Amino acid sequence: MPKPRPSRSSHARGFTLVELLVVLLLLVGLAGFAISVSGDTWSQASRGLALNQLVEVQKAVLRFELDNRRMPAKLAELSVQPSDLPAHDPIRSFGWRGPYLSPVRGVYELEPQAGFTLEYGNAGDPVPLDLHERAIVLQKPDSAGRYLRLVSAGPDQVLDTPPLENYPSRSTCDDDEVLYIREADLRP
Repeated sequence: MPKPRPSRSSHARGFTLVELLVVLLLLVGLAGFAISVSGDTWSQASRGLALNQLVEVQKAVLRFELDNRRMPAKLAELSVQPSDLPAHDPIRSFGWRGPYLSPVRGVYELEPQAGFTLEYGNAGDPVPLDLHERAIVLQKPDSAGRYLRLVSAGPDQVLDTPPLENYPSRSTCDDDEVLYIREADLRP
């Protein structure tokens, strides 16, 4: 004889609608937290990559200075031999021994409204690009070349760092990445 099936009573197994909604809300909360943490991590990682790029360009600028006993006037001189510099002479240990940056992926584009002016290069000059495919520029606020710095325009792709201030405030520079070549970064 078959066993009788238990009737559906208070012993029935399963989840109520309220329990399912609570679990769903917990999962959505965890997903939101994970996304916010990963977004912050991505922001920090991209800043680290941008600074790494500036450090590589800084090393090239210092190698140029060591070989030629002067700083480059513009970053294009790291890729194309300037007309005023002879080829490297190993006996005198002087002269252009470039290219100092390789490979250079971009060309300088004039865009005055975004801060990319003739001060930093001529249209078509080979230049290193930042993460946002914009030219990295060399700023020289003083004629002695003491405050030389490399600037990447950052995510907004606009050069906000004032070219004639030695140590502009960080808020003035907005989202630009800045790396001083000889001096420590003393921006307030």
